[in-house]
Amino acid sequence: MGVEADKLRSLVDGFNGKSVVVLGDLMLDHFVYTEPRKLSREAPVVVADYSSESYRPGGAANLAVILKRMGARVSLVGAVGIDEDADKLLGELKSSGVDISGVVTTGRKTCVKRRIYVGKRQYLRIDIEDRTPLEGPIADRVLAMFSQSLEGADLALMSDHDKGTLTPSLIYQAVELARTAGKCVVSRPKVEHVFDYTHTDSLVTTVREASEAVGVKILNDSSIRNLGFNMLTRIECGSVYLYDQNTSYLFEQSSVTYVPPLAKFPYHEVIGVRDVVTAAYGLAYVTSRNPLYASLISRAAESLYVEATNGARAQISEAHLRESISRFFEDGYSYRTVKVR
Repeated sequence: MGVEADKLRSLVDGFNGKSVVVLGDLMLDHFVYTEPRKLSREAPVVVADYSSESYRPGGAANLAVILKRMGARVSLVGAVGIDEDADKLLGELKSSGVDISGVVTTGRKTCVKRRIYVGKRQYLRIDIEDRTPLEGPIADRVLAMFSQSLEGADLALMSDHDKGTLTPSLIYQAVELARTAGKCVVSRPKVEHVFDYTHTDSLVTTVREASEAVGVKILNDSSIRNLGFNMLTRIECGSVYLYDQNTSYLFEQSSVTYVPPLAKFPYHEVIGVRDVVTAAYGLAYVTSRNPLYASLISRAAESLYVEATNGARAQISEAHLRESISRFFEDGYSYRTVKVR
């Protein structure tokens, strides 16, 4: 079927002013840039000269910033340590306009992903993190902050990076709180927790991670369908959107929609693409209550982001999304929906 670009653009216009609560694992991304000079005599490694460095919100914090740039009002709920990295992260979030009143402090270290670049290539990543699950009073405080932030919100987005914030117990309680409050709930789980996100409105994940979670090897179209409907039935959610750089798949109760790529890009190394997909999908979903429109708009955001020279620096706004929709959907793009039940 064809796509009405005007309809998609009008939905993006509706992003402005939507209120979103993001609950998940907060991280700080640290980028260190160097230039190669010679090979070391000490070990088979490159000796590089330091050029510069930068800090950016990562994980659920990055998702919150992207949502803000797309026009939403964003409240962030999660946990950080009491350290300089937390100060840097919270400073970046505050300057981006994200409400950080729901962020609680813990005795453990703030999660940091340090990426070392030599020239234009990422050479090494060092993860500094404590993945111990949040429990007891700290988990209770996070849940209390989430409950408070739901007031006036349109959407609850749960961003799981398996860093300890979203435990099975907290996930269950958070979903129940949001549903009781009548909020739309969209989840982006990690493999270990996929089946904890029951009764959400929609779930977004990659084809690869879905395959790992369910234990279904992707061999052909039949295995893809088995995977998607298995998840839909077991999670008891309204829809499941599985994406990758090739065809993406939207599973609803009686149909599967095949959503082709908008452009061909080698994006396996692009940092933050999952957050862009989740942000666009969640905002489009709560604006339209239509998972198909959400999948198409997220595909546009994904292609626009990956097309950038360096995904870690790309900034996707409402205006960028409208331009992307005009470019990708005005020229005969089509998707295919198959009724199966």
